Amino acid sequence: MEVQIIQICKIYCVFIIICLISSSLPSKESKYIKNKVSESLPTESGTYLSWIIAEKNGNFKKAFDLVSKTKSSLTEIDILKKAFFLSLNHGDWETTIFFAKRIDNLDSNFFFSKLVLATHEFITGDPKKSEQLFKKIDFSITNKKFINIILAWINFSFNNNPQILNAINGKEIRPENCSPLECLHSALLNEISGKTEKSNKFFEKLKINNQSYRILEILLVNYLEKKEIDSYKEILEKLKNENLSVSNFNNLTNTKKQFSSIENPNDGLAEVFLNIAGWFYENKIYDISSYFCNIGLKIRPDFYSLKFLLANVYEKLGYKEALLDFLNDSSQPNIYDLHLSKIKLRALNSLEKKDKSIQILKKLLKRNPHNNEVILILADSLRSIGKFKESIAYYDNVIEKIDQEDPRYWNIFYSRGISYERLKKWKLAERDFLLSLKLNPEAPYVLNYLGYSWLERKKNLKKALGLIKTASEIQPNDAYITDSLGWAYFLLGEYEMSIKILEHAIRMLPSDPTLNDHLGDAYWKVGRKSEAISQWKKVLVFKPSKELKRKVEQKIFKLR
Repeated sequence: MEVQIIQICKIYCVFIIICLISSSLPSKESKYIKNKVSESLPTESGTYLSWIIAEKNGNFKKAFDLVSKTKSSLTEIDILKKAFFLSLNHGDWETTIFFAKRIDNLDSNFFFSKLVLATHEFITGDPKKSEQLFKKIDFSITNKKFINIILAWINFSFNNNPQILNAINGKEIRPENCSPLECLHSALLNEISGKTEKSNKFFEKLKINNQSYRILEILLVNYLEKKEIDSYKEILEKLKNENLSVSNFNNLTNTKKQFSSIENPNDGLAEVFLNIAGWFYENKIYDISSYFCNIGLKIRPDFYSLKFLLANVYEKLGYKEALLDFLNDSSQPNIYDLHLSKIKLRALNSLEKKDKSIQILKKLLKRNPHNNEVILILADSLRSIGKFKESIAYYDNVIEKIDQEDPRYWNIFYSRGISYERLKKWKLAERDFLLSLKLNPEAPYVLNYLGYSWLERKKNLKKALGLIKTASEIQPNDAYITDSLGWAYFLLGEYEMSIKILEHAIRMLPSDPTLNDHLGDAYWKVGRKSEAISQWKKVLVFKPSKELKRKVEQKIFKLR
C-alpha cells in the first residue's frame, strides 16, 4: 500500500528547489570532481571511490567509515558537500556539523549547511542565535512562508506568543482563509498556549480539508484531550482501516506518546520538517526528502511519523542496507509497526535474507495474532523457502476465517495449492487450484499451473491445452506460460507448432534451464539432433536443479 504523506505545504516548497540549484548541490559523479579528487587526495582517491560505491549501494555505515578516515583531508567544496550529506543520512550529527562549518567557510550561500547550523543552535539551547542564523538564509528569491513558520516556532520558544505567526506574516491568519500549512501550525501554536477556542476552529478546518495520517493523529489526540469521544472514535476507526497498530487508548499520556503529540516548540519545529520532507516525497524528490527527515529526527528523535516517512524514502532510493540499519535502530513498537515491518521485509527479501524475514514475521504475528495480512505474508515466505507443510498451517488459519465464496480470496487457495503440489499431495492441490479458478476463472498463473501440472501427469491433455491457451492470451509476454503452451503441443504430438512456440519462449528468457530442455526435446523429435544436443548442453550451463541436471546428462550420455 502506498503510504499517505502529508501534503500540507505543497504550494510553498518550490523555493527550496531554486535554493538548491543556486547552491550547486552535487548529484552525480562528474569529470570535474574526479579530477579534483586526484589533485586533493592523491593518496586517498581509492578510499574516496570506495566510499562513493558504498554510498550508492546504500551502505552508509561502510561509506561513513571510509569518509572518517579522510575527514580532515577533505578540502574541495564538492567533496565536502558529498561528505556532509553522507554524514547527515548516516545520522552522525557531530560529523554533519563538522562538514557544515567547513562548507560555510567556503560557500556561505549553501542552503543545507546554513539550515543544519541554524537548527543545531536551536537544539543546543540557543534559540535566539538560531533565529539570527535562519534570518541570514537568503529567501528573497521566493515565498517566505515556510521560513516564517520555522521562525515562528523558534521565537515562540522564548516569547511564548501564539500570535507570532501573524506578526511575522504581517497579517492575521484566519481559519476561513488559511492555507493547510498555516492552518496546522496556527492550531498548534494556539493549542499549546491554552487558546483552546481559537485552536479548535483551525482544527475543524483541518478535519474538513485534510485526511492524511499525520493530521488524523493530531486530531485524535486533540479530541481525546477534550473528551470529545465520538469524534475520537471516528478518527480512531479511520486509522485502524489504514492498518495502523492502534487500539482504544484510555490513557491520555500513552496516547500522546504513541501519536507524537505536539507539546513544545521542539515538537512544532520537527513538525515543519516533516511537512517539507513529505512534500518532497510526494513530488518524488527522495534525496532532498531524506535530508529534511534526518534533520527533523535530530530535533525529535522519537517522531514516529517522520521515521515512517524516512523508511519509505530510503526504500524509494534503494538504500536497502541503510534502511535495515535505520529500522534496527528504530525497533520500538509504534503505530506504524505493521507498515515498517513490511518495508523491512521487502528489503530483506530483495537481499535474499528470507530466514531473517520469517523471524521478523513470527514476532510481528505475536503482536498482531489476528491480522490475516501478516499470516499470509508469513505463509508465502515459508512456501518460498520450501517449508510447505508449515505454510499450509498458516493458509488454513486464514481460510477458516474467510468467506470461501468471496472472489477476493482466490489467491489464497492458489498459494496453498502450490504447497500441496510440492508435497506431492496432488488431489489436495488440484482441489485448491479448481477452487481458485472458480473464484477467478481468468487468473493466468492458476490456469497455467493447473494446466502444466496436468501435462506433467499426462492427464486431461486437451483440457490442459485449453487452460494454458487462455493463460497465454491473458499474458502473451510471459515466457513460462509460453513454454507451457509449447510443451502442451509437444505432448499432443504437434512438434512443429511446439518448436515455434518454444523458440519464442527462449527468445524471452534465453537462460532458463527448463525452457532450453523442452526445446531440445522438441528438436530431437523432428530429427534436428545437433540442435537438440546444443540446447541440452545449455541446460547444464544455466544451473539446473539436481533432478533436471541428472536427466539431461543421461540424454547426452546415451548419444555418445
